[in-house]
Amino acid sequence: MDVAKCSVCGRPAGLLMSMCDACIAASDARAAASANAQESARIELELAIARIVLTTTNQIDGYRVSETLEIVTAECALGINILQDMFIALSDAFGGRSVWGVTVFLPLCLG
Repeated sequence: MDVAKCSVCGRPAGLLMSMCDACIAASDARAAASANAQESARIELELAIARIVLTTTNQIDGYRVSETLEIVTAECALGINILQDMFIALSDAFGGRSVWGVTVFLPLCLG
């Protein structure tokens, strides 16, 4: 009966095995190194994310701003009542939030 040969190096392999013990050990070592590299990359990414400073100002003492992201929000309440629409527009123009719009639409938005 012929002895099975390793599919990687051609040396004799064990019964019903496609690789010899040395090639199996080398393959296991490569897999472990790859897993360690992936884990290291994940940890490095988490640390980089933890170092990100989020703020609403455009300048922070001791830090260099590398990227500025704009915050975008919108609220719309149209067609309910012409007088209410005008007062909502005035409230929006002078800053603030329409109490009527919030009390009517907030429950609808939250489901």
